[in-house]
Amino acid sequence: MHGIHGILWTGDAHTFPSQQIQRAPALDLVWEPDPDRLPALLPGHFDAAVVDFGEVEPARTAIARIHEVAPDLPVLVRTRAPSSTRLHALTEAGASRLLVVDEPSEALGQDALFDALAELISKRARLHASRKGHAEPVDEASTLVGDSGPMRELRTWIRRAAPSRANVLICGETGTGKERVACALHALGKNASGPFVALNCAALPESLLESELVGYRRGAFTGAERDRRGLVAEANGGTLFLDEVAESSPAFQAKLLRILQERRVRPLGSSREYSVDVRFVAATHRNLREEMVRGRFREDLYYRLAVLVVELPPLRGRPGDVAILAHHLLANLDEQAPPCRLSPQAIRRLEAHGWPGNVRELENELQRALALALPGESLGPECFLQRQGGASTQAIESFRAGSPHETLRETLMRLERQIVSQRLKEHGGRRTATARSLGVTREGLWKKLKRLGIE
Repeated sequence: MHGIHGILWTGDAHTFPSQQIQRAPALDLVWEPDPDRLPALLPGHFDAAVVDFGEVEPARTAIARIHEVAPDLPVLVRTRAPSSTRLHALTEAGASRLLVVDEPSEALGQDALFDALAELISKRARLHASRKGHAEPVDEASTLVGDSGPMRELRTWIRRAAPSRANVLICGETGTGKERVACALHALGKNASGPFVALNCAALPESLLESELVGYRRGAFTGAERDRRGLVAEANGGTLFLDEVAESSPAFQAKLLRILQERRVRPLGSSREYSVDVRFVAATHRNLREEMVRGRFREDLYYRLAVLVVELPPLRGRPGDVAILAHHLLANLDEQAPPCRLSPQAIRRLEAHGWPGNVRELENELQRALALALPGESLGPECFLQRQGGASTQAIESFRAGSPHETLRETLMRLERQIVSQRLKEHGGRRTATARSLGVTREGLWKKLKRLGIE
């Protein structure tokens, strides 16, 4: 599976696979135990759904609720060893794939689950691609929205750099669209017919980064029960996007340098190497030259990656683009009929903001306003950026909410629980997006949720 994929999981609480999902950084999973509440989450940014009930009827109900709103969403159903009646009932209800287990509470067959999801997601992507097969080719650089001077220069640079096979380093603040630029470079390049594979170096623990990159053979380490291709092999003939490469460990950097130098890969536990033809595009929000001086990033790796370098402009450095982006994002986000509109006063307020989170922050702000808006409502300045003005009051109220005998540790845990819960709510329960907004890894967020007792 390439990139991050949204998975909607519905089923009993005791079967929810938190430990297994921690080991699947490509899955951004939202859990909803009540089938009747599924339509409220859809349509959303989901690539597949998992239905995990022990009995047929709740499973059929969940499938029906999902297909009410998202009829094309593939549904994977975990079920006991099916009788012909059970098999027919689930298939007739609309299950795309059945995954057989002995008991509903059985520990997940992790590889079987992930392989089945990968197959469903790939099949759906191929179907969408075939439907667009007769469309005119799109200049991917033109999809980067904005009419400011910096954005026009960026689009020109992308069109010139894309045909080259040279490695690229994309620098820029969080939320400036580094992956969008990487996708445009791939789509306009000579390897456009090959795969585009993304690896977020900040989302994986150090112990898993190397195995994700090069793959492994069965028995290479404890838990390696079958062969697995690495992301370099998956990207062969295409592009491998290494997001937040500055967050990687020295061991990972050494392995990556060797691959860049030799263009050969040896999976863990294997004695054989094989050649790869991959264009590497790396991205970071850090200053890699400063990281090199501090000894946190290899100088030789930097020069291998930074053959072509581009610095993405922050939103505050793109005069006139806030209004253009706001209208563009609102049109894509608003599924109400009639759609909402931005008032001139709202546009002025948005333009006056500094946007430290850049385009991602602007998109979140629009999503928040739309969630509270009525169909066709004109969104005024009062709909936006209210958290800033009330931040001090909110913090005071949070402190007052505790017991007067509360210890410092208890106060800090309560405030941390409130902050994490609020971010989860803002991101619709999506763990990857929440972790990114908090500046922690997905593994770090899972540990934090467990420590704070947040379900």
